[in-house]
Formats: sequence, C-alpha cells, structure tokens
Amino acid sequence: MNTNPQYVDISGLRFGRWTVVEKAGKTKDNHQMWLCRCDCGVTRNVTGKDLRVGKSRSCGCISKEIFQDVVSTHNL
Repeated sequence: MNTNPQYVDISGLRFGRWTVVEKAGKTKDNHQMWLCRCDCGVTRNVTGKDLRVGKSRSCGCISKEIFQDVVSTHNL
C-alpha cells in the first residue's frame, strides 16, 4: 500500500522517448528516481521531476540525431 500521498506510480508511461519501467529509489535530495528505457534501447535512472517538466526526453539520442541533421549536407 502506498503510504506517501505525493507518490504517483508512473510505471509504463512515456515521456519523450523514455518509457518508465519501474521505481528506482530516491536521490539524496529525496527526489523519486525511475528506471527508464529509451526507444534506442538505453536504460537509465531519471528523476520524476526531470521527466514531468521535459528536462529529460531521451538518453541523448535525440540530440545526436538533431546534430547529425544540422551538419549533414544533402545527406552526404
């Protein structure tokens, strides 16, 4: 049973390219951590706050793809 009224189980939800797998403990600042799997296959612990406010949308693969699109010329 959930004894913390502020705790909301977000397992299974998607945030950007992250899919939340399960709760992964708390940070030293008492923020909830979640084990997330990116669409590209990388798994990482991410804070719930970073997921909710959009600070973390992927493992970094989005930035790599955007950078690649910017620097490529005519797909060469």
